[in-house]
Amino acid sequence: MDGDEEPTEMTAMTVDSRASTPDCREPSVADLAADDTRTSWDHSSAFVKRFVKTPKGMGIAAVVVIVVLIFIVLILAKIVTGSMHIGSCDLDPFVPIYMASSGALFLVFLAALLLVCLKCRHQGEDEGDDRVSPLHLLVLFYFFIHIVLQLAGSVCVIRARNDLQEQLGADLSTPALESTVMAQRTVKLDAPEVTPTYPLLEPVYVQPVKARPVQPPPTCSSDLLDFAFATVIVELVISGLFFIFIVASLLELAYIVYYEPSIGIKKTMAKANTRNSFVAA
Repeated sequence: MDGDEEPTEMTAMTVDSRASTPDCREPSVADLAADDTRTSWDHSSAFVKRFVKTPKGMGIAAVVVIVVLIFIVLILAKIVTGSMHIGSCDLDPFVPIYMASSGALFLVFLAALLLVCLKCRHQGEDEGDDRVSPLHLLVLFYFFIHIVLQLAGSVCVIRARNDLQEQLGADLSTPALESTVMAQRTVKLDAPEVTPTYPLLEPVYVQPVKARPVQPPPTCSSDLLDFAFATVIVELVISGLFFIFIVASLLELAYIVYYEPSIGIKKTMAKANTRNSFVAA
């Protein structure tokens, strides 16, 4: 067959079949990152939008929004309550300061988190890049500061609340003690007089004692301590769950890195394929 002979139908089909032969080799993480032109933020936002449109996603999104709103209201209530009682809690002046500062710190954390997310949205990150981002460092830094402040605040709140309950219990038992003393005095007055048989002694002159002014015991608002105690319990439960999640994630990461490194590549490839399918749909 000459070089300037026109290709027949059979030769054209052979060329097309060779050109369309799929590549059967297993794709790698580098191939996925090279073929993908979108950023991880675009993939994540598209995945979230597609998931929220489903019935299950709508229910989960509604629950998350309600929980976030309740938590924000709780934080604002902490700031307002702590600011109103600063300088008025003699049992422990740190309690209102702790409430106001912890609430303000959480609002600052939300603002910084929003700025970091907007910065990551404009810059973007490469797909499959699992390095530590500023967002991760910000979350870890806030979690460390929050744990230290929460432990110190919880100790002060619980101790001040116990002291206030002891004072209230002592105040309730004082009237009963006074009534018992008055009853004993009444019985002594009604008893017949008895002439003493012991000899008379010389009088002892007692030096006068100057009376010192009695200072009132330190007090604090019971509403403040009850509200602070409730918020401390709620935050301890949430922090404990978050700590368990972090420890489980670190253990899983250590297992993947040191024992089965191939699992990490497979999970990254599956995650990228799932996001690509959602975006393509």
